[in-house]
Amino acid sequence: MAIAYLRAEISDFTRFNRGAVRQTGWVQDATLTLTLVHEGREVVATFPLTDNPDAWRQSLAQLRQDVQGIPPNPYTPTAMTAAQTSREVLSGNLLPGPEAIAAVLAPAQGLDMVGLYAAGTIYRGCATTAGHRHWFAADLAVVDYSLVDDEGRAVKGIWGGRNWDEADYRRQWAGDRQQLARMGCPCGKWRGANTGCIWPRRRWRRWWICGDRPPAKAI
Repeated sequence: MAIAYLRAEISDFTRFNRGAVRQTGWVQDATLTLTLVHEGREVVATFPLTDNPDAWRQSLAQLRQDVQGIPPNPYTPTAMTAAQTSREVLSGNLLPGPEAIAAVLAPAQGLDMVGLYAAGTIYRGCATTAGHRHWFAADLAVVDYSLVDDEGRAVKGIWGGRNWDEADYRRQWAGDRQQLARMGCPCGKWRGANTGCIWPRRRWRRWWICGDRPPAKAI
């Protein structure tokens, strides 16, 4: 009995630092895991999938040789369920590379944003000599980032989905900006996004709206 399991992806990725592009690239990768089970013996090999079929044949030949030379394992499963077939493809609506980078960075103007954007299609497949055939593919975009203020405080955020949603992404950023401002509130009494925090200037009996630290003599 033989089992083949495929893992693959075709995706774009971009790294950001200080609210600007640091590195960008493209990934096309696929690996194949082969499992051979024979008379209670089991061997497994994983190798990159390339356009060289001779490499696949060599790996399979090596597995056939190895499975004959190892002792049987009484716990190796030798029976499989009846053959099944499944196919699921989750298509999405993702932005092209240059447009995606601009959309990701748009809310970060004026902020120290560090993070990673990755988008593309992932694939999973499985086939057996018993007749099983399973296939899965999905489009996905992920933005994993941190916002850092001048004091080194940071807010962690992550956004993901099969369809790029500009409005939802900006809503999340608005909440992250508010959370970062709350962390920098010197009095610890946050009054909301519109007001911020209010710091009483004791000497002059005036109010100071959080945004710049007051002079030392006013504390």
